[in-house]
Amino acid sequence: MATSVSGGFVELLTRLRLTGTQSETAAARVTGIKDFLKSAFTMGEAPFTIGSYRRGTLIRPERDLDILAPFSYRYYKNRYDNNSRALLYLLRDRLNDGYAATTVSSRQVAVVLDFTVIRADVVPAFSRQGGGYLIPDGKKGWTSTNPPYHTNLIAERNLALENHLTSLIRIMKFWNVQNGDHLFSFHVELMVWRMWRGATRLPSNYATRVAATLQTMPNWVRSEFPDPWVSGGQIDSYLRPDERARAVRMLAEDTKTATKALTYQEQGSTAKAFQSWDSVFRNGFPAYG
Repeated sequence: MATSVSGGFVELLTRLRLTGTQSETAAARVTGIKDFLKSAFTMGEAPFTIGSYRRGTLIRPERDLDILAPFSYRYYKNRYDNNSRALLYLLRDRLNDGYAATTVSSRQVAVVLDFTVIRADVVPAFSRQGGGYLIPDGKKGWTSTNPPYHTNLIAERNLALENHLTSLIRIMKFWNVQNGDHLFSFHVELMVWRMWRGATRLPSNYATRVAATLQTMPNWVRSEFPDPWVSGGQIDSYLRPDERARAVRMLAEDTKTATKALTYQEQGSTAKAFQSWDSVFRNGFPAYG
């Protein structure tokens, strides 16, 4: 148990890291899946990890790692140019040959391999003219994305902020999970990035960083959030008006509670500060003592 609020946030971040078993399994599975893809298909380029695993923002409750599999467009275009779903099912069938039963993701964009302690989502893709990649759109078509662009976006800002941004992102993603997972994880990451993209440094402690982020985030949730990659779409297109309003209300309520927590901390009422932070994180904040 922690005896200071700063210690509480450090303990929380420790809990959010993958376990040793998860980390070892993830590394081994990534290597194995990459090798399998290169042996089973004609690739346009080597498969590589993407998503929060690659960006260093994965938290333990997610346990997902994503792998992009760029197929050779020249080799596969005649059969799959107009049917991304068929390529997705080909990928699933081949992976079934080398692994236990797989499933196609509920959004029809990836093949899912569940290894119990870790889960791998393998996304088929074609290289896109003008940059980025084309991945299944959940139907039979393709949609544009650029994972390396987003990886570099977070990495550059994290470096500019003395490697503190990814820790803040992990904390805010945990807040989202604890509050019902109403926002997509990637949306949360990019909102935190945008809030602090013009800053030269973050506030000096985790509590102030989180409180400031909670206070600012409703502004970004209220308005449409375009992908910072020029050829991307709307990051928040999944949100219905009522879902958007609910997220704003939750953030506003937790901003008030976080402000109380800061006041208690300034007054030396550490136990009450812990109670307030525990309310913000819905009984997920470390205990005081």
